[in-house]
Amino acid sequence: MILGGIDLPLAALLVIPAVSAMGLALLPGYRLTARLNVLATFLTFLSSLSLFVERPEPGDYLFVDDLNVVFIVLGTFVGFTTSAFSASYIAHEMETGKLIGRVVANVHSEGRHCASVGGFQ
Repeated sequence: MILGGIDLPLAALLVIPAVSAMGLALLPGYRLTARLNVLATFLTFLSSLSLFVERPEPGDYLFVDDLNVVFIVLGTFVGFTTSAFSASYIAHEMETGKLIGRVVANVHSEGRHCASVGGFQ
């Protein structure tokens, strides 16, 4: 779906990870950042599924073919499942005292960034 010359699913694929990584790095508190991380990765995964229906037009810097779609969807799915699993795992680590809250917030933001970048390689 193109609105005002902008391909919305493609924009979501690029903007959601970038904005969420910055936001998660700034927010305190594990529970909030864990939930936002799962939500952001889920929305990114949903946006990637739209590539099965409609692909963006090739440009000077972007070309999305069938193989790229598979890797983008796979990368966003792995990012989503990793964020969902890590939320419960890190909660356990915090209960045992092995991790502290501010470190965990940075883990979510850095992990989100790595998962989003990995989907586009």
